[in-house]
Amino acid sequence: MRTFFQALAFLTRIPVPARLAAGGNWGRTPGVYAVVGLVIGLLVWGAAALFLGLFTPITASVLTVAFWVLLTGGLHLDGWIDLADALGSGRPREKMREILKDSRTGAMGVIAAVLLLMVKAAFVYDILSANRPIALVLPAVFARSALPAAMLLFPCISADGLAASLQTSVKAKDAAVGLLFAAVAGFAAHRAAGVVSFVSSALAGYWFARRVSGKLGGLNGDGYGALVEWTETVALAALLLSWRWLG
Repeated sequence: MRTFFQALAFLTRIPVPARLAAGGNWGRTPGVYAVVGLVIGLLVWGAAALFLGLFTPITASVLTVAFWVLLTGGLHLDGWIDLADALGSGRPREKMREILKDSRTGAMGVIAAVLLLMVKAAFVYDILSANRPIALVLPAVFARSALPAAMLLFPCISADGLAASLQTSVKAKDAAVGLLFAAVAGFAAHRAAGVVSFVSSALAGYWFARRVSGKLGGLNGDGYGALVEWTETVALAALLLSWRWLG
């Protein structure tokens, strides 16, 4: 349980008493990321249902996305912004790595953040308009189940730091259990549509991680954060399309 609370404190801004998070095995936290994703998803669902009961769907969708970002402290969005600045610079690999380390936000990062949030809000609006806020549980689960797999499949840019310590500690079973958990959650929530969304987001996540790793020679914390944002967005889109095609 301490490992779970340690992961919860790291991936969210949910208050976790220090005594619960202390003493956990940090290297084991990727194995429970999908479960933390379930907690995030349930909270996003609850917030969306509340907002939908108080406001119009368009207002509720914007407030839901805002809550989603605040719940994670912008941790993953920050990675998306930094990665956009680096890859959008069009510079050689080493220069892109330097940009990743720069705490300042450039024009490409701002543009990427605005576009991402607009697209997410649009997808959430469609989901709320269909009166299916429970679907918002799944993207958070799918995205965080992708993290151990990405850590296992792709090298880390740096040999030290937080990302490197996680990447060297992750086990194949962490990735397998996380992906299986996500697949089961998808089926339990939406049957075929949930499975299609899971498979689509998993493939899109693999493509994204491979492209980023190819550009930078590996992944880092920013890459993992960007992967979460990308996978969540693809999962939202896949759910909407699956409902249209599969009913």
